[in-house]
Amino acid sequence: MNRTDYPIRRTLRILAVVLPVLALLATSTPALAAPIITLSPTSAAIGTTVTITGINFESYRGDNISIFFDDAEITTSLLTIPQTGEFSVDFAIPDDAEPGRHWVSVRSEMGLMLAENFLIITETEIELNVVEGTVGTAVTINGKGFYAGKMVTFHYYNRAVEKLGTEIATATGDFSYHFTIPQSTAGNHRITAEDTEGNMAEAVFEVIPWVTLNLTSGATGDLLTASGNGFGYKSDITIYFGGKAVASTSTKTNDYGIFEVTFNVPAMRSQTYDVNAVDEAGNINKANFTITAGVELNKTTGFVGAEITVRGSGFKPSETVTVNYDRLQVATATTDKNGDFSLAFNVPLSNSGRHLVTVSDGTTSKQLFFTVESVPPPVPRPLLPVDTSETQSKAYLD
Repeated sequence: MNRTDYPIRRTLRILAVVLPVLALLATSTPALAAPIITLSPTSAAIGTTVTITGINFESYRGDNISIFFDDAEITTSLLTIPQTGEFSVDFAIPDDAEPGRHWVSVRSEMGLMLAENFLIITETEIELNVVEGTVGTAVTINGKGFYAGKMVTFHYYNRAVEKLGTEIATATGDFSYHFTIPQSTAGNHRITAEDTEGNMAEAVFEVIPWVTLNLTSGATGDLLTASGNGFGYKSDITIYFGGKAVASTSTKTNDYGIFEVTFNVPAMRSQTYDVNAVDEAGNINKANFTITAGVELNKTTGFVGAEITVRGSGFKPSETVTVNYDRLQVATATTDKNGDFSLAFNVPLSNSGRHLVTVSDGTTSKQLFFTVESVPPPVPRPLLPVDTSETQSKAYLD
């Protein structure tokens, strides 16, 4: 063996022993986790207080750090990493921050980026839970992106701008506000929400006309009142009963499209009809009305032999109608094309008291009471000759 080779062999033996030991030491030392920051909340509006929580900063114990919002430093003084390697700090989202994604970062005193996370600033907007309906509809305005903790004022654009009320935005710039649609004309109306810092959003609600009737059913000739709101501004209203124009307003609707008109139920067959209210601009709404058969007697009390007139409406068109006095049939008639009729009969021999008069077309029956008087009428006194008159003899002797 060459003597010059001995130092080399000795060095190799030492390395063979040392290297495994170093490798063992390296594997027995745990690697430190990368620093992390989390944000709460992760989505909010300007003015919101956001909490930054940092963990795994053990490698930077005692180091000073700064917090940046995008590229602007938002901490007024340096923060020192505690021995635990964890920290928590709050900051308010700047007033000039634009909606969208923004980065929040933790940097060393030398400007080295240690950790970062993103924050979403919400857009200022409102949303209605319903976007159309009649006057009086309950509506909820849901808003977000308004200045956190500030008062929000709501307006409804009618003929004049009307203030609906106010609500305080939450700590994240959200709110829910409830109201009912005020009296207003047909069509689209703006609804706005604006906070004290000038952040504003708007939505649109469409008012649909509405008409109601004071009755839902009745007979021909009954008095009917149609009332409506949410129609056109200062507009004439025409009422159509089953497609037939039957009435119009004597005055135009008011500033908020309100009207009222009274008319008689037209002579039509008994069934359910659409009653439409239409204004000059074509705004329309309908209600339903059912014409029922109706009968009337020209008198409800009398004596045996008295003549009674029966009038009816709303029966089957061109059908035979029978009239019974108790169980006795006393008259018949044929209805016209509208189901109307008129007939007369004499009260048959019957006891005093109430008697049932039944009118029927085979499908519809109506019943009324007629009362026979219990006190007979007085004996009639002759008109001529008068009581004091005397008969003059026409015979004479010459």
